[in-house]
Amino acid sequence: MYTSQILPKLILGVAFLLVTTAATAAQSPSGSVAFETAEGSTTGDTLWTGCTVLFKGKLSTCTLSGLSAPVTGLARVSGMVYGLKKAEDVAGTYKAVGDDFALGEGHLTVKNQHGVRMVLTAFGRLTELQAADKGIDVRLTGAKH
Repeated sequence: MYTSQILPKLILGVAFLLVTTAATAAQSPSGSVAFETAEGSTTGDTLWTGCTVLFKGKLSTCTLSGLSAPVTGLARVSGMVYGLKKAEDVAGTYKAVGDDFALGEGHLTVKNQHGVRMVLTAFGRLTELQAADKGIDVRLTGAKH
């Protein structure tokens, strides 16, 4: 009788451990991204330069448009990338998702049509990031060696 009471609890405990481990792995970053405002950016028209994606130890260059920041001068943005299985999947149109209030000011979470999610963080005087209604367009342009 004692075994019949412990066995279901043991099975439930193992199942919980497996689900928790899978959830943790799914939330681990698979890459990172970084870029900064370009010379000539204005509050209404933010230009971005130096876009790079780090995935599996390799840097790729990219272009980015559709992200605005209410700042003139130099501002840097970096972010963690989640759900990236191959480098090509970082390219696409990202739409804002989720509620970033828990992360504080200067954060924006976006997701593209391939299921790749980026949590972007602004540095410096930059405190607000906004995705355009049409989304943020990211294109891969090459690999850095």
